[in-house]
Amino acid sequence: RFDPKYVNMCMDVNHVMDKYNELPDIIAHFAPSLRTMHINDYDGIDEKHWFPGQGVINWAEVMKAVRAIDHDVTLIMECTKQLEVFGRPADPYFRLKQTENAFWYMENSEEIEQRLKEFTIKY
Repeated sequence: RFDPKYVNMCMDVNHVMDKYNELPDIIAHFAPSLRTMHINDYDGIDEKHWFPGQGVINWAEVMKAVRAIDHDVTLIMECTKQLEVFGRPADPYFRLKQTENAFWYMENSEEIEQRLKEFTIKY
């Protein structure tokens, strides 16, 4: 109900909880007010702060909805929790590369998800 020129929002995709299949519609609904999105994947039940592609969110559909927004939206990646090795922080270069890979996945998720559906192991 608020005029987007006065009030904007940062959407955390985990906070839709069990409504993750509705994310593209939710994004479209709030598009005029969206300025940032907190990007991370999860199990559809509780926040996990996983990288995109590790959980239940359909990133191909989410990215279509994001691209349909008629203004710039900053995507903020959740990455700290995922970048530990045996309970210790990973090498900074590894952290940066994994985060970069997660953004690459999001940018190409439509093609990647289609290829995953078509892939089978031949016995």
